[in-house]
Amino acid sequence: ASEYASTPTWRLADLLPQLGQSAQQGTLYATKADAVIVPMAITGTFNWPRLLFTLRRPRMHVTFGRPFRLRTNGRARIPRDELAQMTRETMYQLAATLPDPALRGIYHDLSQLTTDTLDFVQPD
Repeated sequence: ASEYASTPTWRLADLLPQLGQSAQQGTLYATKADAVIVPMAITGTFNWPRLLFTLRRPRMHVTFGRPFRLRTNGRARIPRDELAQMTRETMYQLAATLPDPALRGIYHDLSQLTTDTLDFVQPD
């Protein structure tokens, strides 16, 4: 038997509940800190180790979205359903920075993008 035989196999569907929970925790921290969130995506990273090994330069791209804050209206506690909406809207902003819809996962349909809980910030 291979040493990898006992290594668990992970599917993205298995990880989604944990990723969703982490995203919602991040949203909670962002509301508490009144943080400015700048969505950012890095693309072109799929084959970079192989390209470096063959002495070819990988072509990676970094894309930034519009900076925003989560609208709390000065409240210390945000209801759970509103926090979930903030998380969805934040994830759609991140997905919008990805040029390939296939990379956006469950956020591929940008027609579902809303900004009801976001306040966009003008850069200084």
